[in-house]
Amino acid sequence: MASSGHQDFSGAQGDYGESSNAEHTEASNSDEAKLQAMSEEEREIQRRDWMLELEKTEEEIQTLRQVLNSKLRRANDLKRRLGVTVLGELRTDFRTSWMQLKESGTYQRTASAAKGAKDRTSGLAHSVAAKLSQRWTAARSSNAAKSFGNAYSSVKVR
Repeated sequence: MASSGHQDFSGAQGDYGESSNAEHTEASNSDEAKLQAMSEEEREIQRRDWMLELEKTEEEIQTLRQVLNSKLRRANDLKRRLGVTVLGELRTDFRTSWMQLKESGTYQRTASAAKGAKDRTSGLAHSVAAKLSQRWTAARSSNAAKSFGNAYSSVKVR
């Protein structure tokens, strides 16, 4: 404990915003153990310190939000002056994203596999069509087809 009679936990375990969940859990458990070892007065002092730190952090967050909103308004004003529209931005973003997607390894592999499948099925379809055409031609020139055609012609003429 510090000489003032209270212990500061605010930076002892690092910045929780950048810590992993495991580190955060360890720090919380450590803080709990230290809090329980303190007297009631020391715990109250620690809680007040944390409340002040929380208020300061929330004020900083509010300030950052105000600055961000101001920057966003300025950016939108500049875009308006430059003639940049939402539709134009979306179009540009879409083109950029599409190009990045087409250049990605995953897309290249998928496109290659799809082309291979298309080539195989296209070749198969042409082969089936050629065989059907051959069989149809053979069937039309067969004796049975000719005799059926002659019989049909003689019935039709009567």
